[in-house]
Amino acid sequence: QEIEIVLALDKLFADDRICKRGQNVIFDSHFLLKKYGIRTNNLEDTMIAQGILYPELRKGLDFITSMWTDIPYYKRDGKQFLEGMTNWERGWEYNCLDVLSCASAHPKQMAELATQGNIATYERQRKLIPPLTYMMEHGIRIDIEGLKQAAAECRIQIEQLTEEISKLVGRTCIADSVHARTGNELNLSSPDQLMTHFYGIKGIKPYVNRETHKPTIDITALTRIANQGHKEASLILKVRQLSKRMSTFLDTGQIDSDGRMRCQYNPVGTKFGRVSSSESIFGTGTNLQNQPHEVLTHFVADPGYVIYSLDMSQIENRIVAYVGNITPMIEAFEAGLDVHRVTAAMTLNLLGIKRTYDTVLPEERQDFGKRPNHAFNYGYGYKSYALRYEVPEQSAKQIYSAYHSAYPALKNSYWAFVQQCLKKSRTLTTLLDRKIVFLGQWSDKLLHEAYSAIPQSTCGDHVNERGIEFVYYHSDTAMQAVELLAPIHDSIDFQLPLVLPLATHARVLLAIRRSLETPLEVAGRQFVVPVDLVVGRCMNKELGVEIKSKEFPWNAKKLEAKLHDAMERLGLNVAIQQGSNVL
Repeated sequence: QEIEIVLALDKLFADDRICKRGQNVIFDSHFLLKKYGIRTNNLEDTMIAQGILYPELRKGLDFITSMWTDIPYYKRDGKQFLEGMTNWERGWEYNCLDVLSCASAHPKQMAELATQGNIATYERQRKLIPPLTYMMEHGIRIDIEGLKQAAAECRIQIEQLTEEISKLVGRTCIADSVHARTGNELNLSSPDQLMTHFYGIKGIKPYVNRETHKPTIDITALTRIANQGHKEASLILKVRQLSKRMSTFLDTGQIDSDGRMRCQYNPVGTKFGRVSSSESIFGTGTNLQNQPHEVLTHFVADPGYVIYSLDMSQIENRIVAYVGNITPMIEAFEAGLDVHRVTAAMTLNLLGIKRTYDTVLPEERQDFGKRPNHAFNYGYGYKSYALRYEVPEQSAKQIYSAYHSAYPALKNSYWAFVQQCLKKSRTLTTLLDRKIVFLGQWSDKLLHEAYSAIPQSTCGDHVNERGIEFVYYHSDTAMQAVELLAPIHDSIDFQLPLVLPLATHARVLLAIRRSLETPLEVAGRQFVVPVDLVVGRCMNKELGVEIKSKEFPWNAKKLEAKLHDAMERLGLNVAIQQGSNVL
């Protein structure tokens, strides 16, 4: 009977003509694929609808039930059943109530989505479920030995830093209580001991948590202490970063038994449409979208494959520029210049340091261009900037002032436009027509989120629809050879088998590029976000061969030649010749 039921479910879920509805159905989609090999199609999701309707509110079925139905609270029954505290009848009733809640809430959500003008947004987001499920099950191959070696090097660095801190404070320090020998050491992971050191022995005025109103020695407090010139605080921050890297990014226990890293994707995991990722539903894996570059070195192509990354060049910055009609930024983009370098030159000159576009140093591009562009566009003040980038407040204040002098339209046009929309209807409309409703209290926090909403949401929807969905649903045979690996912010990573001719690789890459370079439009003015390409053996772009959009030819033959050169530089020429044997 069980076999018959599973086969019937397979027919039901695979049939694209039959619509299936649920809550957080990507969970069920992956479970069915992993456990039974059942592929699901045409899925409706109350969680996705809720996330689009009211991104600031909760998306759990308990909240959805209370908001959209008259069904009394029943979620405790499910917890009791799973904990073995009640009988199977209550478990069945709980499952049936879940079904009824979705059936009751979803039509009302759809009506509200239609009123908002968000039906197309909902359709785009639910179409992500099959490709995300595919990536969740496909996973990414991991160089386990390389990961172990990186963890060992990390431990050595922690030991060296701990020894340096011990010399500074005149006392033996340990990174955690596990390694305590006498009990008199300064435990660098103990908030109480660190507060005693900094607020007691050093006499620094305690920093207070705004919510609890109690003294704290969190990252913000340590950063402020470090900015005052206390070197041990800066070194403790580095120890914490390395410790987090070891536990979060270099833990081989997260890898599945087949040597692959997997995760769970959430189609509405962020407020404004970007996909989020976390530990898989089977208890392994991690967030694949926040991995440091050096860790991505160990996320490698399968044997006989090459990894491609298509990256939307400075897409968020471009959207801010065009929506806010910020002329210097727009002119830089349309001239094909690096806007971070342009910003750095303008900021430095206003600070009295003479620079031209060509004489800006790499570290100046980072400190006076890229960082200010990312932070100040979205409403950061100089104090927040100082904390985020660990610079003295006085320096941050000067950079802040120079930046806004260079780009007065940021406040006067872009910020003013966002505030005007919020005051009028509490709703922002993105460049792909997503309507984002803000319900929260008017505050700096709300404004910071609102300033980021249009660029971040447009970017997310653009990559989702014109990247991931374009590839997954494409009918071309060559496109079906693409193995999607991960969406990472404003790029998508995938691999192609080297047994395919490079002419086919070139054709696939140009088709995806053409889709990603579909023009965006603001007030009747169109602009294209250029796509950069990275060819690599792993997902660390710094180790790959980059082909900037300017050198990314539209001619398939020329691109094929560039790909061949890239393969040779990566040492993949042998794999090309023996591709079929490798596979």
